[in-house]
Amino acid sequence: MNRFVENIRSALGVTASDPERLELVRKHLDDHMRNLIPERALRSHHELVDQFIKTLESVEATVAHLPELADVASEVARYQIVNDLAHELKCGEDKLIGDIDWSEQSDLKILSGPATGEDALSLTRAFAGASETGTLFVASGPQNPVTLSFLPETNIVLIRARDIVGSYEDAWLKLPWGTRGPQMPRTVNLISGPSRTADIEQTLITGAHGPRRLHVIVVG
Repeated sequence: MNRFVENIRSALGVTASDPERLELVRKHLDDHMRNLIPERALRSHHELVDQFIKTLESVEATVAHLPELADVASEVARYQIVNDLAHELKCGEDKLIGDIDWSEQSDLKILSGPATGEDALSLTRAFAGASETGTLFVASGPQNPVTLSFLPETNIVLIRARDIVGSYEDAWLKLPWGTRGPQMPRTVNLISGPSRTADIEQTLITGAHGPRRLHVIVVG
C-alpha cells in the first residue's frame, strides 16, 4: 500500500510533507460541512431518546431505561435470569462499565477481555446513539474489544442518555476525539438491532452475523 501511495505521489510530483497539501487537508477537516439532517433527527432530546428506544424495540431489541448507573448491575442480573443466560459476563475495559458495582450480584461472574467462541454473554458500551435509525456507535479497542459485539449470542450495550443524539452527523461528533491519531479506534461498529438476515431463500434467520439477542441499557 505504501509503495502504491508513493507511486501516486511521484506521478503527481508531490511529497507527504508538502505544506500546501497538508494545509488543504487541515482546512477541509476544520471546515467540515454537515450533511442533510432528516426532520426526525431535529426533535427535543426527550423525544429523541424516546424515538431511539422505540426504534430499537421495533427491530426486536429490548431496552431498559434506568435513572442511575447504580441500577445497571441489578438490571443485567434480571435480564440474565429472565432469559436463562450464562452466569459469566465478559466485558472490556471501558471506564463507565468499570464503575459498575457488581458486589451484590453473587451469581454473576464478571470477566474481562476479548470474547472467544466460549463466551455467551457480553457487556459493551456505546459512545453514541443516533435516534434517526436507533443505531448504537461502538468504538473498538481495549475498552470494547470488537469480538464482544459479534461472538456471544447475547450482547448487552450500555449507553448514557446524554449520548443519544438525533443524527449520524451528531453521533460522529461524540467519537472521543482525544484518541485521534495513532490511538484512534480501528473500527466503529454501528449496531441497529440483533443480527438478522433473509439472504437465504428470504427466510429470516437470527444470529447469522452476530448476537441473537441485543439488550440496550440507557442510563440517565
